[in-house]
Amino acid sequence: MSTEGELRSAWQTPGTERSDAPPMEFFRLKDGEQASIRIVGSGRPKDVFKHKFTIDGKTYYATCPGKSAGCPACAAGHKLSHANAITVLDRRDSHIKVWEFSNEKKRDIAALVEHKDYGDPRTYDLVVARRGKGLTDTRYTLFPSPNRAPLSDAEQALLIPNLDEYYKPNPERLEALLRGEVPKRKEREATGETTVGTTPIPPTENPLEDEGASIV
Repeated sequence: MSTEGELRSAWQTPGTERSDAPPMEFFRLKDGEQASIRIVGSGRPKDVFKHKFTIDGKTYYATCPGKSAGCPACAAGHKLSHANAITVLDRRDSHIKVWEFSNEKKRDIAALVEHKDYGDPRTYDLVVARRGKGLTDTRYTLFPSPNRAPLSDAEQALLIPNLDEYYKPNPERLEALLRGEVPKRKEREATGETTVGTTPIPPTENPLEDEGASIV
């Protein structure tokens, strides 16, 4: 468990890591929807930096490895986008998902972390609601839920991805997108077997590979 000081620092201090994502479920909402979530894992958000590409009308993303690492997309003048990412338990289906959210929502949660009645956001649920459909009219609201029940044994046993590994840069993907090519997906075998360990079997689809994950 992170200490109180580490949590405060994580929510208030911008990071410098840049990353890319293998297949994984993302937390998403449609217009008019709301959902309760519980932050799980380290409780510390990760900074994610990505480049956006549009090919044949579809949107694709690739992580920026950083100018200091000689990012070819930066050298070509491609715009860089930023999001915060953290792992959450989605109460709608009890799945562990990656939540990418804006700095505005990061400040909202930071305020809760600082508040004497709330503190560690892993000890209570958050309710996130969406209104709007487009890029300019969509608004998200966030507020703490009264649900402070500890995670059940089954919920605690759910596998949580390591975001440092999850958002690892993918140079081949970035180069393909720069050439205007749709990056190939890696084939993954779905065995249906129970996995023991710390790395979950990723699903066959990745929201970042096609329409992209909306930033809440």
